Amino acid sequence: MPNVVEDEDPPDGQSDLVEMQSLADFISSYNLVTNEDDPEFIVGYQSALDKLKEFVVPLVVEDTSIVLDNDENVSADGKVLSEEEVDTAFARGGSWSASDKQQVKKILAPFNPHNLDMKRISNAMLKEWLQRPNAYREIMFYTSESLKTMMQRKKMAFASGRMTMSRMVEALSGTTLAGLETDDGDGVAADTVITSAEAVKRAILEKSFLPHQKGSKREHCSLGHSLETPIVRRWIEVADEIFPNLEVNGVYTCGLAAKKGAVYAKDSIDFILAVEDGDTGSFPKLWGFEAKGRVTATTAAAEERQISSYRNPHIRITDERMFGDIHDVGERFQVLQHAFVHDLDTVVLAISDSQSELLQSAVIDFSENTKFHFGRVLQDLKDLALSWAYPDVLPGRDEVLKIPEETLALGETILNINGMETFQGHLNLWHALSQMPAPIPSCLRIIPSIYAFWNAVKGGSDTATKLMDDCLIQIPKHHMNTESVAISRCFMILMVLNHRLMQIFSAREDLKYPSLKHYREAASRRLTFHSSLLASADHFRKRMKRLETLRQEGNPSTPRPLPARRTIRRPAIDGVVPEPTTFGTCLPIKTPSKFHVAIRNDKAVPACIQTMVDQCQGIPMKKLKGQKTCATCSSKTAWFCAGCKRWLCVDKRQLKGDSATKIDLYTHIVSGEEMHFLNVCYHKAHTIAWERSSSASAAANKENGW
Repeated sequence: MPNVVEDEDPPDGQSDLVEMQSLADFISSYNLVTNEDDPEFIVGYQSALDKLKEFVVPLVVEDTSIVLDNDENVSADGKVLSEEEVDTAFARGGSWSASDKQQVKKILAPFNPHNLDMKRISNAMLKEWLQRPNAYREIMFYTSESLKTMMQRKKMAFASGRMTMSRMVEALSGTTLAGLETDDGDGVAADTVITSAEAVKRAILEKSFLPHQKGSKREHCSLGHSLETPIVRRWIEVADEIFPNLEVNGVYTCGLAAKKGAVYAKDSIDFILAVEDGDTGSFPKLWGFEAKGRVTATTAAAEERQISSYRNPHIRITDERMFGDIHDVGERFQVLQHAFVHDLDTVVLAISDSQSELLQSAVIDFSENTKFHFGRVLQDLKDLALSWAYPDVLPGRDEVLKIPEETLALGETILNINGMETFQGHLNLWHALSQMPAPIPSCLRIIPSIYAFWNAVKGGSDTATKLMDDCLIQIPKHHMNTESVAISRCFMILMVLNHRLMQIFSAREDLKYPSLKHYREAASRRLTFHSSLLASADHFRKRMKRLETLRQEGNPSTPRPLPARRTIRRPAIDGVVPEPTTFGTCLPIKTPSKFHVAIRNDKAVPACIQTMVDQCQGIPMKKLKGQKTCATCSSKTAWFCAGCKRWLCVDKRQLKGDSATKIDLYTHIVSGEEMHFLNVCYHKAHTIAWERSSSASAAANKENGW
């Protein structure tokens, strides 16, 4: 098992979980990756890796408590050399040559368990590295800022003296704890063991009260759940080709499960497979199955980049290779949780895209040793932070469980808990469920007793409001006023009464039901409010059609239609209610948005639009607020022609020294005097139609002798 290292919230700008891996696991799982073709270089690279493995060995102790060990002479915590032994190893002609030191630095450089910046490794630091235990080696290459960040995460500070790099490395590694104090100002003696129970409690409480998902996150979660069944079906098809000796006999689902003898370890697995594995034996076995969907483009692309170096994306590995072949840290421990709680030897992790097409799958075989140590870690976490939630003797159903004051104070700082009453209520509800005989049914519809009592005795008005809100009448905005809202509400209340009557008349004649609840459920399944509204609308439509037919036939007994409202309230603009125009061109097709561009460039347009533009003599209208782009000169204008449906300039002024805005003039005789007028875009766009109309008028006058 890798060393357990605790971290608080990540620094600013780092939202992902910090990936933790011990130095021993990093060295043991390091792959020989090089672009060099020189065989001697590859041999030297492998030799340096072997030398590192001699010094860095996994920490194996019986006590797996999550503490910082300050014993420097732990034999299992890596080989520790004296200064004389290091000098001998570094001596000229010794076992450590210059090339060995160079390759060792390349191997150690990528190791970065805290995901922080590391500085360059010098010969002096490498020499010191050989004299230190693993805990010290893991953090001695960090910069000063990175060490300060880790000190803040662990709420560690020095009571006096400078915060030098050597002191911080010794404190963080547990080599010496002298001069430390907690964030409360309490001094910590040199022989005191530092634990972070508060950090463990906070992490568990934050994960126990998850926020409500909304928007796209909720859609992604729903899509991920819906992909589980297609993923397992697709994996079975792939498994028949990849693992010829494997036969899947059944796929089963199960709910929330707790491990026997360790109820604090709970798990909800996607599927349980019944398989016959010819490679390990012919007898049937149970495998776990975890389905993951990369439903967004970002997660799918990241998964594709991760598996691009694999020769075969569908692999079978041991738990020792899990940290190297499974990229997501949470998924590693999730499949390990499945194996521990359900006591499974093998768990399948299958990953697909949003279309249930498999991207990668891993069949992971877990050893008993790994599951045993993982169980010890969970037990330590329970004893450290959740001992109050798992008493030796469960209280009675009517007793209120007591939460420690420090835990309550910590819960007040977590927003997702939403109050201490919610915290206390969840705890009592959970203990009440724990005392029920297993298996416990689905808890999806469990609600507090006071809410359930109100739902049983509440009157019909509350139900009627729910029905009306589900089928709300959408009143057009320009008809929205207090009278229309009140009338629509009264009409909906009438339709609710009609709905209840329709349910009664469609029920059984004897109306013998076990209870009122059974009658309501049967009536709701038989006829919903939406169905009754559709039936009533169809009935009213037929009656109105019949009345209209009788009125047209002249039947005197036919009631006359109600008079329409005399005034329709419309929103006023600048104190004036706008009136719809009664002039303007009407086309048989929708007017294209940029037809004037096609006309200006002599391109083909529909005949009706070309006729509209050619025959338009201008119907100018000025926009009240704002401006648009002129269809001819692309300048800003507020004038619109309702005849040809184009924005055109009507008034334009010339800027000094700007020849591009030179205006045109034309003359006209007014009262016997020649006057000059502006020839702007509006006039130019209608000149042909005006001349054609003037010529036709002159020809008609000439024909009539005028």
